[in-house]
Amino acid sequence: MPDYIPTAYDKALDAMLEAGIDRPRADELLLAVCDLAIRNHEIAQERVPDNPKGPGEVTYADVHAYPYYYIRGEGREAADASRCEHDYRLTSSCPGCP
Repeated sequence: MPDYIPTAYDKALDAMLEAGIDRPRADELLLAVCDLAIRNHEIAQERVPDNPKGPGEVTYADVHAYPYYYIRGEGREAADASRCEHDYRLTSSCPGCP
């Protein structure tokens, strides 16, 4: 096993340097992307449906609109008890749903 396993940041930085972007600018761009990803994650955690649905009432559209709430948050139990049109739990991967 190698002593060093490159991270996604390292790989992106290498690609930018190979493309001719100087190191300070590459670091600046990558840090901006990281900050944006963190903020998007925080926003997703903050989003809660106005009228959360109960077990068996959650739809695919609900999970798509509020993925953090229904997959990792307080609505998971309700989504787990609900099924898509292909009879899969909404917390599972359905091969028929988009």
